[in-house]
Amino acid sequence: MRLGLGLGLGLGMSALIFSTACFEDVKDDVGGADGSGTTSGDGDSGDGDSGDGDGDPGDGDGDGDTANDDSDMCEPGDICVDDAIAGWDGPLVIFSGPVDVTPPACQGGVPVKVAELFTELEMGQSPQTCACECGGVNSATCGAVTLRQSKQQACFTTADTWMVGPDDCADLGGAQGEAYYAVNEPDLLELSCDASYAQELVPAAHGVQILACSTDGGAQQCGANGVCMPPADAPFDGRVCIAAEGDVQCPGGSYSDRYVYYTGLDDGRSCGACACDKPPNATCSGDVRLMGQGCGIQGFLLGSVEVGGCSASVSNVGYADFAPASPDDQVGCIPSGGGVDGEVEELGATTFCCQ
Repeated sequence: MRLGLGLGLGLGMSALIFSTACFEDVKDDVGGADGSGTTSGDGDSGDGDSGDGDGDPGDGDGDGDTANDDSDMCEPGDICVDDAIAGWDGPLVIFSGPVDVTPPACQGGVPVKVAELFTELEMGQSPQTCACECGGVNSATCGAVTLRQSKQQACFTTADTWMVGPDDCADLGGAQGEAYYAVNEPDLLELSCDASYAQELVPAAHGVQILACSTDGGAQQCGANGVCMPPADAPFDGRVCIAAEGDVQCPGGSYSDRYVYYTGLDDGRSCGACACDKPPNATCSGDVRLMGQGCGIQGFLLGSVEVGGCSASVSNVGYADFAPASPDDQVGCIPSGGGVDGEVEELGATTFCCQ
């Protein structure tokens, strides 16, 4: 039994390994090392496996069982378990359960709380985590349009052109005769939208808590290399273990089931910056109004033509202005950026090797 290891928690005691493999009583009728039984086994090669002549030790009952159960050396109800291997602490009994339940108290034959640890890392992440999305358009800036005059229906030919900026009033040089008017699609120069995350980053957390309890260091010795312990019955999970600081390999023997638990974690993740941009080669929507006597309220509206379209036949047009559509009617933004940056690191590893 080795005492004094803090398991990185400053608890100042060692934990001893709890073994479910106990040795049977060594009685006067134990078979000899040559395999010959002295009582219930007759030692011949075919009776009861204890006298098969192959050198396997017999226990005198002819069943070939080599376990040495020294639990009768312990208090009633206790069992004899293997002592801790050098460099490891134990035996320990383990409780494991969800982090939102209250763990049992370390009491009775295992009154010392040796460690409170965690496992089952939950990242709290989905494909939508930190993905960027864009709201509606807040503002849009359009370039100038080209107003094209045609003498043919459907605007197949070009008789004259004028540049008309957003909210500008273009003088066409006097009243024009009967004609058709077409407007190209102007470039969308700037577009502003609010960026947000489709799903915020949920902090990582452990989903399972681990409680390790041990004796008070005065456990009764039993057999050649054992100590007396109560069985790891409920609320403990049946495991009896030895433990060592760090993420290490098990020492072998009966302590072969390996688990690594942690004191906590460091969630160094964050969401990458989001941005909302105008689509490539985006154009503006809107209308060009064809006026007879200036623009605005003093003008006389003769007709209009939608961006990308061709007007009906109209006469006496002397002025034109371009009214871009409202921001909500412009093309939407496209999101960029986002994604999860950084990593989650589990801290304070302790290795448990259990029977």
